[in-house]
Amino acid sequence: MNKPGEHNVLDGLYDRLIDERLSVELASLIEANQASVLALPAEERSARLAEAFVKILVGILDGV
Repeated sequence: MNKPGEHNVLDGLYDRLIDERLSVELASLIEANQASVLALPAEERSARLAEAFVKILVGILDGV
């Protein structure tokens, strides 16, 4: 459980896309009121996850 003032940046499948460095960076943007985290509507979740995988796959294939 989070302590008051702590931010759980992301929760769920997207956690697997966020490494420790990016998590810290996102949390600092939230603290500075330069970003916010909102729940993603269910109908958009699979499309957003697929977009992330496509970007990663393209990068991998470009490197081959």
